Amino acid sequence: MRRYLPHQADLPERQVAEQRRALEDRFEGAVALFRQEFPSNSTQAVDSTGKRKDDYTLYTGFTGNLLLYSKLNQSSSAYTSDLQQALSATLATLQVVKDPLDPTAFYTGATGPLVLAAVLHHSPALVTRILAYESKLPLSQFDLLYGAPGYMYSLVYLLTHWKDCPLQTEVVAALGRSAEVVGEAGNREEGLKFPFPKRNGLEYIGAAHGSLGAVQVLLLAQPWLERDYREVIRRTLDLVVRQQTASGALPTVHTDTETDLVHFCHGATGAVSPLCLASRLLSNPQYLQAAERAGEDVWQRGLLLKGRGVCHGSSGSAYALLALYRATSQPAWLHRAIAMAYWSLLDPAVVAEFAAYDDPMRLRIGSPDTPYSLMEGQAGALCLWHDVLHPEASALPGYEL
Repeated sequence: MRRYLPHQADLPERQVAEQRRALEDRFEGAVALFRQEFPSNSTQAVDSTGKRKDDYTLYTGFTGNLLLYSKLNQSSSAYTSDLQQALSATLATLQVVKDPLDPTAFYTGATGPLVLAAVLHHSPALVTRILAYESKLPLSQFDLLYGAPGYMYSLVYLLTHWKDCPLQTEVVAALGRSAEVVGEAGNREEGLKFPFPKRNGLEYIGAAHGSLGAVQVLLLAQPWLERDYREVIRRTLDLVVRQQTASGALPTVHTDTETDLVHFCHGATGAVSPLCLASRLLSNPQYLQAAERAGEDVWQRGLLLKGRGVCHGSSGSAYALLALYRATSQPAWLHRAIAMAYWSLLDPAVVAEFAAYDDPMRLRIGSPDTPYSLMEGQAGALCLWHDVLHPEASALPGYEL
């Protein structure tokens, strides 16, 4: 099955500069069109058939608006009204959500919307609600999407973006206990390695379902943790690097050699950020070299035909290239991220390829099942569009800070 539009050669700087200007010139219009199709104050998600559903999660639900406009508002006050409308819609929904619900994770549970609303609304009551979710922490699931690392990310986000938040001592303590739960998955010699219950118990490597997501959150949490997890992180990443091919690719699961997938959720894409972070924390340049090999794999595989989503599309790929730019300050990585964003967002031929891609797992050909969402759809693509124009402050939603 054809999955990518591959490319290898880097573009002349002049062409990249033209692409950046086009992205800059058309950004406000793209946000305006998105707002028209999916208003800032939406309180339901919309699927690709037009059906509305009650989904408040950040992954596929309407609260992706809150993260999007929070990001946009950081660089332009023109989006303050959108942010306030998205916040009001989120707060109204959170008032009727009964705590605590499964799962506890940032992307797929209530703690993601709760922590964003707490930071933006400066609400101590919401911090208390977030802390209550520790009682529902899964003790046998360690993936970012549904497991304990997803709760850890919510706590780290709170501590990072609301530095004098109330109950800070309790939040740090909850983060430490959560890290212990995750760290227990890494007591074996090979490091963090655990089954993903929703997929036949396979031991995944990738960011969303596997060991890389757990490592990433331990790295982000390290400044607040009393316990030192560097050895667990080192063992895990050493295992991952040993499985990396010469081209930079990674298998999907630990027991396989197939390297066909290169998404944020699977493959080399999600490996870039933790390898960059670990290179600094552990003073190990080999991890940065492995990150650059992974970035080369992402770049040369090219544009994912699934579209421009963050989780399994071109936006996730471009975020990996931005992480390498921040880590190395090498303009080539930024130029590649700009080119990838331009092609996937504004190139008519690429957009036509996306529209024609027949994924049998989707409701409609050429469209993600939740076309306006953060991780599958346009909200995430707009986050990426914004971040290639502000690369020093770029951050993949739910994975970086």
